[in-house]
Amino acid sequence: FYKKSEHALARYHVITGKEDTLPVTRSNYLFPVNEDQVWVRQDIGGSVLASFSGNNTLPITAGQFAEKFNDSRFFVTGSTADFSVVCFNDKGYYSYNTKEGRFTKINLLNNGLPLGGSPPINSFFQDENGNAWFGNEEGLVQFNSRVAGIGLIRSNAATGISWDNNVKNITEDEEGNLWFATGNGFCRRDKKSGAIKTWMPKSEADNYLNYPSVRSIGYSNGKVIV
Repeated sequence: FYKKSEHALARYHVITGKEDTLPVTRSNYLFPVNEDQVWVRQDIGGSVLASFSGNNTLPITAGQFAEKFNDSRFFVTGSTADFSVVCFNDKGYYSYNTKEGRFTKINLLNNGLPLGGSPPINSFFQDENGNAWFGNEEGLVQFNSRVAGIGLIRSNAATGISWDNNVKNITEDEEGNLWFATGNGFCRRDKKSGAIKTWMPKSEADNYLNYPSVRSIGYSNGKVIV
């Protein structure tokens, strides 16, 4: 999925080379759900669920929530493939019932207290096992809708585990290791041991990461792209 023009969102099949488009005004912040559907923000307003097979966009309305909000802007900042987790900026975490078209609040607790901070805008990722990972002011959070509970990984220099808790973006390699960009370098979490290794910037380098804040990260064909 990508923005083709100010008035069109495109879908491109990398194997067949087929491309089709859907009318979406000034699209940004794309969060694919599957090969057909994608949450997309229109201009600086709210998000819609764009369907290429249905050739339509489904807006989000206040009537789809049990809660009452002070504003009518529903900006999706991340979603799992099965709609079990949908993040809304400044509103929290929800699950989405596709049949009824309604959102149900998900309460995430850390030590018995609501997980702090607003849902992340970019650092939301679902791995091959269905685990949702996202950055939060509490640290790196792991959540699976099929399991009661969340996991929280936090940097702690006193224990020798030191990395920047400001997680900006997440990806996964073919072995299931998690890579995440932070406010100061980028890290890899080993799938088997859980150990985290950090690559720090070198400010004077001209052939190495030389700026601390890594805004995004990807993985392709054995290469980490930051």
